[in-house]
Amino acid sequence: MAGIAATSVTTTFAAAGADVAATGFLVNEQVTLSATPSGSGYAWSVAIPSDSAPGRSALDDDTDATPKFTPDVPGFYTITCLVDGATLYVLRLAVLAVATVRVCEVLHFPPMANAQVTAPQIGFKVFNSSDLPGMAKMDSAGTVSAL
Repeated sequence: MAGIAATSVTTTFAAAGADVAATGFLVNEQVTLSATPSGSGYAWSVAIPSDSAPGRSALDDDTDATPKFTPDVPGFYTITCLVDGATLYVLRLAVLAVATVRVCEVLHFPPMANAQVTAPQIGFKVFNSSDLPGMAKMDSAGTVSAL
C-alpha cells in the first residue's frame, strides 16, 4: 500500500495509506521513515509537539529517501512527505513516554557470555552472564556490570 512507513527499535508501521495515524512509538527511540512507492525526489517535514526541542526531534535529512528523527517528548508528531513533487503522504505518530507493562510468572535467562550480548541503543540490557556470577547488565556504552 502507498504511504509512509515508520520503524523504531520496538515498533514497525507499514505504509497503509496517503493520510494515516500510527501508535506505539516511544520517546527517545530513533524512528526511520520511508515512502512507498519510492521516487527520485523527497521533501519531508515534521510538525512536533509544542514542548519538543526542534534540535533533538528534527529530521536528520529532509530530502533523503529514509530520514530519521528522535521524538523527545510524548505527543503527536505529524510527518509529511512530498514524493517527486506530486504525491503527498501524511503520517501522524502518537508517541508514548513508556512501554506497555505485562505481568508474567517466569522469565528464563539462559547463560550468555558477555561478548555475545550487543549494547542497546538506549537504556540497558539484563542477562544471565556466564562470565560473572548471576545476572548482569550492559549499558549503551557496552559496559557490563553485575546486578
